[in-house]
Amino acid sequence: MTPRFQRTLFLSVSFAALSVVAGCGSDSSASEPVAATADAAPTTAAVTTEVEDTQATTPDTQPSSGAAPFHTGALDAGIYVGNKFGIPVTFEVADGWNGAESPDSLLLSERLADDSELELGGEIGLLATALDMSVDEVVAALRATAGVEFSEPSPTTVGGLDGVVLTAGAVPEDVMFEWMYDPNFESPWFAFAGTQQEVHVVEHESGTIIVWMDALPAGWDTFWELAQPVLDSLVWSE
Repeated sequence: MTPRFQRTLFLSVSFAALSVVAGCGSDSSASEPVAATADAAPTTAAVTTEVEDTQATTPDTQPSSGAAPFHTGALDAGIYVGNKFGIPVTFEVADGWNGAESPDSLLLSERLADDSELELGGEIGLLATALDMSVDEVVAALRATAGVEFSEPSPTTVGGLDGVVLTAGAVPEDVMFEWMYDPNFESPWFAFAGTQQEVHVVEHESGTIIVWMDALPAGWDTFWELAQPVLDSLVWSE
């Protein structure tokens, strides 16, 4: 069992238990974080919703009509919509992705070919883990995290949202981002040993959103062939 699968399985079981305690059924499950400082964590409520079909006006403000609700498991090629941030986000995927989710995040994991020599594929995480933090505060927290050395931030735009991007080479050991703590699962976000990181920290009117990407260096180029079109297709509502 790979570390990637262990995290997804743990979060899936945790979310299932959370749903039972809350007295509601859900097909949702899976990963990720939330926090502002080591002493305080955001309390963003996140509920998966189906968005009614709408006629798009401009591509960067309206969810795509006909989008299917995001779900855990293998994703067919198509357009999906999720709401973990107080705002809907739509995106398009080709074949080759698995989906997972927590109350505050959406996770896309690259589905490797059966003959792949890699231990695990790349990931895209859409994280509502820092809504109560400024972009500068998130950058400072990233660069202060022990075990990983992030670059200086550079300008970026993701899904029409402006912010900064930081990169880091392969981490020698698992790195825990304690300040990105998810109270739903009593677990922080973490980077797997051997993976390199690319983190987009962008501003939305609801707060700061993180688009986290990681993959093994040997599989990074192949991962990006799948990942770049997904990033290009992101549409956040106002």
